[in-house]
Amino acid sequence: MNNNPNKPDIDDWQQRYENEQKRFNEQWKKLMPEFSADMPLWKQMVNSFRGTRYYPQFLMQNGSRAIVYFFFLILMVCIFSVIVPTVGTVAGMGGIKTYIQERIPEFSLKDGVLTSSFPLEYENAATKFYLDTDTYRYTKADVDDNIYMHILVSKTNALVYANGMVTDYNFADFKDLSFNKDMLIDGVPIIYLCLVLFCVIAYLMQAISTASTMLLLAVIGMLFNSFNGFGLRFGQLFTLAVYATTIVSMLEAVNAGLRVISAVVVSTAGMVWTAFVFFGALVICGVLKKGGQLRA
Repeated sequence: MNNNPNKPDIDDWQQRYENEQKRFNEQWKKLMPEFSADMPLWKQMVNSFRGTRYYPQFLMQNGSRAIVYFFFLILMVCIFSVIVPTVGTVAGMGGIKTYIQERIPEFSLKDGVLTSSFPLEYENAATKFYLDTDTYRYTKADVDDNIYMHILVSKTNALVYANGMVTDYNFADFKDLSFNKDMLIDGVPIIYLCLVLFCVIAYLMQAISTASTMLLLAVIGMLFNSFNGFGLRFGQLFTLAVYATTIVSMLEAVNAGLRVISAVVVSTAGMVWTAFVFFGALVICGVLKKGGQLRA
């Protein structure tokens, strides 16, 4: 016991510090969601929606779980942005073979020129298709970029707009190819195979695009992390980026299929929101790491 009133009581300070630390830990336990090392993927997605206070638990998981969640997220994005619109289009046709037999005009592609007995138009919420061989050629200016997929077929070319990209197919490049309606009906199984291949390619492209965004966030976060001395590792910052992009990725995917809001508006708002969530989670996790409350 200190008998000198002018001398600091070290034991008293130590006791006060321990009491404050205990009070902080109790308050944090009330705020911190219950941690589960084997959190299912659906719950990880739900928790990423629920706020940044759930993000420290993502860093306490095994690092491989974030990678598995990344591929799960890309799958969910592709289901809503690619697979659902594609299946909806095929179902709206009543099946590809039936549609070809009942609705497609007699046509012939020969010597790099397409001829058709009459124009053909098809449209639903996600897709527009227009064939008119009286038109010599379509250009990018004819594309409607406010819909998920737009296909224009003229006498000399076919334009395919999908997921923000335009591909121009010139029939002159296929002069040695002869093709007609009967051959198209025989090739329906190949069309279905091509649709599956399209979905696989879309998945890979989405994975590359999303991973690039996450890596960029992690790199910028590393600079912010070093400046503030939080002590988070790059892998942890990438994990935060994976979960921070979830809600925006899903909203963009749903909007890609429904086209409720302009893609530019959704993309711009999404970038701002993703940055807000990422850096908010970074600060929370960084402060906890610095204070010894996050042992990951």
